[in-house]
Amino acid sequence: MNNLTAAEVTAVHPWNQNGAIDAAGLENWVRGRLAQQSQLIDSLLEVQAERSLENTLRPYDDAVATLSATGSLASLLDSVYPDKGVRDKARELTQ
Repeated sequence: MNNLTAAEVTAVHPWNQNGAIDAAGLENWVRGRLAQQSQLIDSLLEVQAERSLENTLRPYDDAVATLSATGSLASLLDSVYPDKGVRDKARELTQ
């Protein structure tokens, strides 16, 4: 992970390159991931050509994976993160 840029780190995880996270950063990350998932679903629905693996199943799989990973990480932070503010925000975002 040391070779990733700050943008690449925060695209995958809600913490920064130093491993720090706060409630606002977590919310921004979750909202960004939900926007990405929504864009993937929109691209799937906009297909006018014949349906294929690449234009239908790939965006669907990516959307499901994005949503699942986001929920899993937020749920994990709700359960184990030492800062109460982050835990509370993670709980709020997973409900």
